[in-house]
Amino acid sequence: MICRAPVLAAFALVGMTLIAHAQEPVDGKGLQQRHVWTFKGNPSKPADLTLLGPDAKNCVTFEDEGLRITLPAGWKGDRPGTGVQADLRLQGDFAIWMSFEILKEPARADAGKISTRLSLGISKDTAKKDRATNSRSVTGSRGSVFVTWASLWNNETGKNQMPSNVFPTKARTGKLRLVRSGDQLFYHAAEGSDGEWQSLTGYRFGEEDVINVRITAATGGDKAELDVRITEWHVDSIALGRRPTAATMPAGAPGDASGEQAGGGIPVRLMVAGGIIVAALCLALASWCLVRWRRRAGAHGIVSRRTGAALVSFACAACGKNLKARPDLAGRNVKCPHCAQQVLVPAS
Repeated sequence: MICRAPVLAAFALVGMTLIAHAQEPVDGKGLQQRHVWTFKGNPSKPADLTLLGPDAKNCVTFEDEGLRITLPAGWKGDRPGTGVQADLRLQGDFAIWMSFEILKEPARADAGKISTRLSLGISKDTAKKDRATNSRSVTGSRGSVFVTWASLWNNETGKNQMPSNVFPTKARTGKLRLVRSGDQLFYHAAEGSDGEWQSLTGYRFGEEDVINVRITAATGGDKAELDVRITEWHVDSIALGRRPTAATMPAGAPGDASGEQAGGGIPVRLMVAGGIIVAALCLALASWCLVRWRRRAGAHGIVSRRTGAALVSFACAACGKNLKARPDLAGRNVKCPHCAQQVLVPAS
């Protein structure tokens, strides 16, 4: 059974308040928007999901029994999260949950320095990309546990605050859930496929939009391997949408059908001429900005001194810090200078 009392010592962080169980919202109240992925019986990748992590094409598969993430042993250190992500924008209150089955996991001695884990995660639309995860993990010190975690930037201290709690479990099947009500985020877990939801804890999380939801798995050391299956994934929110793209942005209003007048009687030929002039000015301004950027980039080391090409910018999958690397390192693993973990340099 899940132990309600945290195994680790209670924490006290400025602006981060532990929430009492009595304040938790009623399931589904007011959450009118829904998105559901039923992986069981659908052995193909949904078009709205993106694969995450190194070698994801081989490690993440869609089978008749469900979404499967298989991580072999051999990865040194903490492996970046590998799984799937949906670029959904969630506004206001929401409830996100998934079902899981642990097919294979490491012994405590092989779990790694941090942990080997399956996580349900979210990221917010903030400058520091604040995030939170609810995980089923194996740790060297505690064995099988549920782990609640968040990384939230505190403007007053100028540091990330990372509240975390651990709850023992023996379940190899179950469910994980994240629920936001107001500015509070609550963590729930259920043991077994038909188990009842149990409250784990809650943190003050903020009301900013969530910009993605994800399911990832990670190993904590070269002796650790993990094999998990997910059968369904539910996202309910007050307001739910996707990040706008060029294809989904609303088009401008059509002109007058006569072709002679538009915009309050202005002749179309004058509008065309004005548009050409504006376009020429914009092109000249863009060229000037590009020249200045190249000069400043060379002065500040933003371009590679070896090749003269622009460096590849990306975020560390382990700690979230912004990194830069030479383009010739694309597709290779480099060591993050902030957290010392290996991270894959993207192609662009």
